[in-house]
Amino acid sequence: MKTNRGPILFLLALVSVSAGSVSAHAAWVTQQVDTLNDVGLLTSIALDSGGVPHISYYDQTHFCLKYASPSGGYWSTELVDQGNVGAYNSLAISGNVPHISYTSYDPIQQIVNGVKYAYWNGTGWTTQFVQAASNVGEYTSLAVDSLGRPRISYFDRGAGALKYAAYDGSAWNIQTVDTGETGLYTSLKLDSSGNPRIAYHDDASGTLRYAAWDGTAWHYTTVDASAHVGAHPSLALTRAGDPIISYFDSTNTDLKLAMFYANDWHVGAVDTAGIVGFGNSLALDPDTDWPRIAYASGDPASDTDLKFAYWNETDKKWTYDTVDQPGVVGEFPSLALDPATGAPMISYYDRTNGDLKIAAPAGFAMPEPATLGLVALGATAVWTRRKGARRR
Repeated sequence: MKTNRGPILFLLALVSVSAGSVSAHAAWVTQQVDTLNDVGLLTSIALDSGGVPHISYYDQTHFCLKYASPSGGYWSTELVDQGNVGAYNSLAISGNVPHISYTSYDPIQQIVNGVKYAYWNGTGWTTQFVQAASNVGEYTSLAVDSLGRPRISYFDRGAGALKYAAYDGSAWNIQTVDTGETGLYTSLKLDSSGNPRIAYHDDASGTLRYAAWDGTAWHYTTVDASAHVGAHPSLALTRAGDPIISYFDSTNTDLKLAMFYANDWHVGAVDTAGIVGFGNSLALDPDTDWPRIAYASGDPASDTDLKFAYWNETDKKWTYDTVDQPGVVGEFPSLALDPATGAPMISYYDRTNGDLKIAAPAGFAMPEPATLGLVALGATAVWTRRKGARRR
C-alpha cells in the first residue's frame, strides 16, 4: 500500500534527475502487430478486463483508422473507418467494448474537418461525427464514464480553443473549455465522480495547462511556465484523484513530470539525456501510484530509441530501460499497465520498417506475430494470413 511518506520522498527526488540509474536486469520482448504497408504512426493502447491489449492506430498508407486485437492466438487487424480519417486516435475499453475518437481530414482543403467517434456494436463498427467543422478535431483524447458514455477533448484550431464533448445517450454536448490559442495535445481523464480533467499545451504562452470541471464550471491553472513546455502531455490521476502529468520541455529537450500534491504543483525532470520525451505516455502503478513513462529518446530525423522510465520506490530514484533500438522507433508511444500485475505494455511506431509494434516485459504471453490483416479497404474485405517477418 502507498505510505504517507512516499509522495514526499518522490517529490524531493523530482528536483534532480541525477539520482536515476540504468536498469541492468530489465528484459523486454517486442513484436510486430501490423506490417502491411506503412502503419502505426499514431497509436493508442488499452487493456480489457482480462488485461488483454487492444490497439487503435492510423494507417498512413491508406489514410484510414485500424484496430488490432488478439484472436485465436494471433493479432487480428481490421478496418474501423476510411476516407482520410484516423489521425490523433484515442482508444478506451469499457465493458470490453472498444471506443475510439479520431480526426477527419479534408484532402481538398488540406485541413482537418472534424472529430469522429467509433465503437464496436457487437457485429461491426458504428462511426459518427462528434463535430464536423473546418479546422476542428486535432489531438483527440477519449475517456468513457461508468455508464459507458464517451467523453472527448480536442483542439479547435479555427477558434484557437480547447473543446470538450460529452455524449448524454442521445446527443453530443460540446463545451469550449479554454480559449486563446490553447488546447494542443490534449490528454483527458475522468475522476471517480466522472468529472473531466484535461492536460494541454497553451501555444500562445508556451506553457503546460490543466483544466478541471467541478460540476458547474471549469477551473484552470498554469502548471509549468519555466520555458517553452507542455507539448505532448500525458495525464493520469492517482487513486485519491490527484493529477500527475508527463510532458516535453521543448526549450531544454527534456522529459518532465508535474505532480499535484499538498495543494500545489511540483515539477521536475525525469530524463535529460539528449532529446527525450517529445512523445511520451504516462501510467500509474495500480498498487502504489508510482509513475511509469514510455517515451522516445534521440533525434527523430535520424535515430530514436523507445525508453521506459519508472520510479524505483526501493532505491528512491528513476530507473531507465531501453525497450527497442536501433533505427527510428518509439516516436509516439502509448502505455498501459496490467491492472492485476502492473506489467507495462507499449504500442508504438517503428518508422524504419513502417510497422506497428508492441513491447512487453519478457514472459508476457503475446499473440503470435502472424497476423490476420485487412488488405482491401474498399467494399469487399479480403483477409489474408501472413507471416510476421521483419522487413529490412
